[in-house]
Amino acid sequence: EFAMVGKGILDLEEFIAIVYHYAKELEHEIFYVENDQEITFSVSIGFGSGEHAHIKADMALKVAKIHKREYFVYDETMNLREQYKSNI
Repeated sequence: EFAMVGKGILDLEEFIAIVYHYAKELEHEIFYVENDQEITFSVSIGFGSGEHAHIKADMALKVAKIHKREYFVYDETMNLREQYKSNI
């Protein structure tokens, strides 16, 4: 896992489009490591913003993986915080 922090003037849709583009590019690449072993990537993305953005993004990522979606955007109305606490 890794995180990207966006600074500047982008709305959420623009930021999602940029990150999604790079994720798709990464998925289309084949990397070769020692002994010509192929490595490929599958990318799932969780988006969070505001206070505790990294925690929200982590919760959104878990939802994306559970539902086999390419990305998921954290929504305050989803009450994921309670679900997150119960899974700790």
